[in-house]
Amino acid sequence: MKNKLHKLRLKVFGKLGYKSFSPLPSLDDQKKYAETLKSFFKQNSQKSGSSHNEWVNNSSAVVLDIENNDPLNFTGWKTIQETMFHVAKEPEFFAVKDSIIWKKYRHGLQETKVGNPPIYKLYPTSSGNFIHHAYNLLQLLQKFPFEIKDLKKVIEFGGGYGSTARMFYNIGFKGSYVIFDLPEFSALQRYFLSMLNLYKKFSIKLTGELDAELANSDLCIMTWSLSEVPLDLRTQFLAKIGKPQYFLIAYQKAFGHVDNIQYFENFKRAYNDYTWFEYEIPHLKANYYLVGKRNA
Repeated sequence: MKNKLHKLRLKVFGKLGYKSFSPLPSLDDQKKYAETLKSFFKQNSQKSGSSHNEWVNNSSAVVLDIENNDPLNFTGWKTIQETMFHVAKEPEFFAVKDSIIWKKYRHGLQETKVGNPPIYKLYPTSSGNFIHHAYNLLQLLQKFPFEIKDLKKVIEFGGGYGSTARMFYNIGFKGSYVIFDLPEFSALQRYFLSMLNLYKKFSIKLTGELDAELANSDLCIMTWSLSEVPLDLRTQFLAKIGKPQYFLIAYQKAFGHVDNIQYFENFKRAYNDYTWFEYEIPHLKANYYLVGKRNA
């Protein structure tokens, strides 16, 4: 009986939670942004070969989804679910709930109806993926406390569908946000951030070019991204970004034939003018956080 009552409460709470998701833009804007997204691939048939074969395959799958499906439901697409939509484990939610993020930035974790993300059972006004992104940020803030609003520029290597960028603007960031990614994912990010009225409102740059746009950042975010590309691309990207004040990195033990543990040991030695904290994620074995701050 108790279990049935719990399920009933969750069902009711879940419906109320989804109603509290931030609304969709007007129908005219929805149509405009969807057409812009789909037309991008008609005009840009060239595919990028600068990533790992697995990500080239992922990008091709997303192109097919965009061409054949309604982007309003993109978080349900197979490739997005498998590579960009991680539902936070319970330890992540409770860590966020007991942290400065919850006290200061809880309002910024309200989910949107764009993409039709599933509600998060522990906090139905958000999604498990959004809570996971907050947990990622928590790793940096609990080691090096600072005000998000004081950051002037953020660089993100591999931005998913733009959810982390959305989170930063939701919680008070007003600076420049640059996402380096494959063109297919940049197009999806543009769609998502446009639907939220963020793309034109703020200084957001979506690029796959290794150019000066990547330099002079306060924070570089590379969560399960740098660790999933060939070594030559890692080297080229790091050469362009220089030395940001903060790094927020997450990686898996190995990807393909690359030993990422050894790679990031070498990485820390190369950036020996930083204070580093590195640790395995207790509930995600063989996955690690690495956060750092430049000394002086």
